[in-house]
Amino acid sequence: MPEMRSARVNGVVEFVDDRGMLWRVSERDARGDPGALRDFCLIFSCADAVRRIWHYPDDWRELAPPALQRLSWER
Repeated sequence: MPEMRSARVNGVVEFVDDRGMLWRVSERDARGDPGALRDFCLIFSCADAVRRIWHYPDDWRELAPPALQRLSWER
């Protein structure tokens, strides 16, 4: 299993998951989005997927890569 690591650049968090995939995580203002569930969301993106997460902790930027990976699957 590859070592999970993360970096924080300009408010974007990047981490490598347990399969070696590089993910970028950013907070997005969703107030203008039709059907938005909240004012803000997190966007997780990699070469193969994009995920939008509506419920997340305020300190998401401080989460370790395993916790970010779990959060990316929340609904």
